[in-house]
Amino acid sequence: MRLSLQLRATLLVGLLLASGGSGCATRAHVQIDAETDFSQYRTWGWHPREPTDRRTQPSALDVQIARQTQRALLDRGLVYVDAEPDLLVRSSLVITREQVTEYTTPAMQWISSYHDSGSYDVQVTETRIHYYERGRLVTQVSDAHRDRVVWRGEIEARYREAFRPHLDQIVASLLDHFPMAVDPATGMDPRAIASAGDAATGLRHWPRD
Repeated sequence: MRLSLQLRATLLVGLLLASGGSGCATRAHVQIDAETDFSQYRTWGWHPREPTDRRTQPSALDVQIARQTQRALLDRGLVYVDAEPDLLVRSSLVITREQVTEYTTPAMQWISSYHDSGSYDVQVTETRIHYYERGRLVTQVSDAHRDRVVWRGEIEARYREAFRPHLDQIVASLLDHFPMAVDPATGMDPRAIASAGDAATGLRHWPRD
């Protein structure tokens, strides 16, 4: 898959994702092929797996990303199909564990002395250790017929303790910057033509061989 040199339109978006005090400022970096007419697309599917990928089953994170990706792209006017999609989508997520040590120095306290030396001050430095998980999600969308990357988005966020509870919000926030595939003025509701059943379950979301 060659990366199109026409990815010139770049968007930097500052997002504030908050959840119970554990939110953080998140930046999304989006690249769009300025020469592509996104209104022509109606369907999407997963990019075939790489030959080096030996996994036979999706992980829990894979399923979660796939489920939220389908919801988000359906909101953008794109329907998931198993065969001959207009667009091919691939996503990758890397989560790293971080330990942050915080040093704080409370206000100085004066202690009276019963000796001739007078009063003296006491100052103690407190140490706190916080644990974070940092996640970096990259989603790339290619035109299946032209073998051309037309959209790429990257988002990174850090949360206290666990990243996964915020993953749905991260996926949705990133794909919210994907262009609408269908003009709402046409009256077409992509949900009405979505395939029956819960397409977010099973292996149909796993990238095809």
